[in-house]
Amino acid sequence: MKRILFLGSLLALSSAVSIANSDTREGLISQIVSQYVATTMFATDSPVVSSMLQPAMTANPGVSTETWQSVKTETAAAVTKMLTDKGSTMDVLIRSSLDSLSDKEMKVLSQVLSEPSYKKFQAAMSGPAAQQQLQAGMAKAGMQLGALINTVLASHHLNEVH
Repeated sequence: MKRILFLGSLLALSSAVSIANSDTREGLISQIVSQYVATTMFATDSPVVSSMLQPAMTANPGVSTETWQSVKTETAAAVTKMLTDKGSTMDVLIRSSLDSLSDKEMKVLSQVLSEPSYKKFQAAMSGPAAQQQLQAGMAKAGMQLGALINTVLASHHLNEVH
C-alpha cells in the first residue's frame, strides 16, 4: 500500500513538473515571439503602406492629404496587427520554428534578441528606407526570376509564361 501511495505521489509530482515546464516553455516561446516581432511595425510613411494604398488613392482623387495621412496611419496599424497578433502567420511560423529548440537554446535566443545592437539592427531593417530597398529588390528579383524561368522553359521547348 505504501508503495502505491509513493508511486502515486511520484506520478503527481512528475505531472506537476511537466505542467510547470510546459508553462515555462510556453512563456519563453511567447517572449521570443514578442521580441522578434517588436519592431515589425509598418510606419505611416512606409513605402509598403503607400504601395498598398496607391490603387485606393488613384480611385479616390480629390481626397485631402489629412484624410490620406489618417488612412495610412490606420492601415499601418491594421497591417502590423494582422501580421503580429497571436495566431497570425508570423506568430505561427515563429512558434513552429522554435519547436526544434531546447529550452536552453531558447533562453540563449531570447538573450540575443534582447541585445541592444540586435534591437538597433532590427529597427533599422524595419525602417522606411530599408522597406523601400526591400520593395525595389523584390521587384527586381521578381523580374529576374521570371526571365530565369522563361530560359528554363525555352530550353525544354515550352511556351514562356513570365
